Amino acid sequence: RTGANAKAASGSHARGNRRSTMGGSSKDKGGKKGEADGKDAAAAPAKPAAPEKKPLLPIDALHENIQLLEASVANKDQAGIKRVLRKNTFVRKRITLDDFRVVMSVWLPRGSASATRLNKELDVASRAKMQVDGEATNKPASEAKRKEFSKMNPADDVLPEVIAYLSLFVANALLARGCVPEAEASLVAVLDAAQAEEARPTLEIFVARAYFLKARCAELQGRLHEMRGELLAAHRTACLRLHEFLQVTLVNLILRSYCESNLIEQAAKFAAKANFPEHVSNNQQVRYLY
Repeated sequence: RTGANAKAASGSHARGNRRSTMGGSSKDKGGKKGEADGKDAAAAPAKPAAPEKKPLLPIDALHENIQLLEASVANKDQAGIKRVLRKNTFVRKRITLDDFRVVMSVWLPRGSASATRLNKELDVASRAKMQVDGEATNKPASEAKRKEFSKMNPADDVLPEVIAYLSLFVANALLARGCVPEAEASLVAVLDAAQAEEARPTLEIFVARAYFLKARCAELQGRLHEMRGELLAAHRTACLRLHEFLQVTLVNLILRSYCESNLIEQAAKFAAKANFPEHVSNNQQVRYLY
């Protein structure tokens, strides 16, 4: 037994020595590998920096917006149309009227009734002074960029949604410059054209926006109460056609007209009877709660 124990002890001692030797060799290999990796990293050339993205010019943003609008109308995508209106805030605050006219000449047929009307309204807006901060500091597009758009062939045909979109832009420009009667006349033209295209549900959002701006024009002139009958009739039509976005917009405008005339009881009765789809628009729901 004593001899067997001695052999076992010597065997375990030998195995321990082998493990330590192997461990040392692996450490040496690891150290050599780390040195090699460090040399390779030092020798590798630095990656070139990614080129900076140029900011999108307002004239290009407007053109892309109209392209997105056309695609959304073709696919009957209401979410895409709402996305266009959200992006419009960037364009409206930064583009100059001259640049807007350049893009408009590409999308509207030359000599068409809508192009003639909008060009006249732009002339009125150009002569008026801006009443809010914004366009005075806007930089116009370069001459090369304008030439790029001027080389494009004007459209032979245009969607009613594109005309409504451009008309609302011009109406906003007139309203911002204090040209309230001219803005109201422009919005009446938008609503009249929309009534002739009543079978197009993709116009609903633009009609709702037109009613909102027209009510604002009437309120600035102290005539919002005169518009109440028109709003009630439009609300009934929107309910029959299941145009929910237009419906919630008109509910808020009618309640505002009642409250402005101190007809609180009639406003409460209308609010109790009128259906308000809360899922349609967060902005309109906040106005409704207010």
